[in-house]
Amino acid sequence: PASGHIERLQNFASQYVPARNVDIWLPPGYSDKRKYAVLYMQDGQMLFDANSTWNKQEWQADEVATKLMAEGKVRPFIIVGVHNAGKYRNSEYFPQKSFDSLSKQDQVLVKEMTNTDKTPLFKAEFSGDAYLRFLVEELKPYIDRHYSVATGATDTAVMGSSRGGLISLYAL
Repeated sequence: PASGHIERLQNFASQYVPARNVDIWLPPGYSDKRKYAVLYMQDGQMLFDANSTWNKQEWQADEVATKLMAEGKVRPFIIVGVHNAGKYRNSEYFPQKSFDSLSKQDQVLVKEMTNTDKTPLFKAEFSGDAYLRFLVEELKPYIDRHYSVATGATDTAVMGSSRGGLISLYAL
């Protein structure tokens, strides 16, 4: 990263969703003598390194976070970048209860949606609730135990863009 340090949890296992990489960005000067807020960000492979992304672009999450902290605009925090499930991303990031509330006819229409290249948009059953259980019941407790973080609701946030933003809003 341009600043700070990244630790990778390789193939972090879950009983709810397929294993995936999780990158933990620690800000410059990270110390176990203080408690940090935590920002969980979806599509973790897009956050820090343009060389590892599908489109050679990154969100520059480390640069922006470092600048905001240095300017005193936000309290110190770490970023937990949760990699997506690849071809199952759309199914995992779709708000499951919203889908379940649709009529059977509308559920069929949603399931039949395609990408612009006519491939199916959803390549698995919807698993948004399972993904959120992974975040809340498995990943957050791990982060709380292994990093110097404050653990309350006001110390924890979720963020994403596109479908990652959709599942983040659903998480709230």
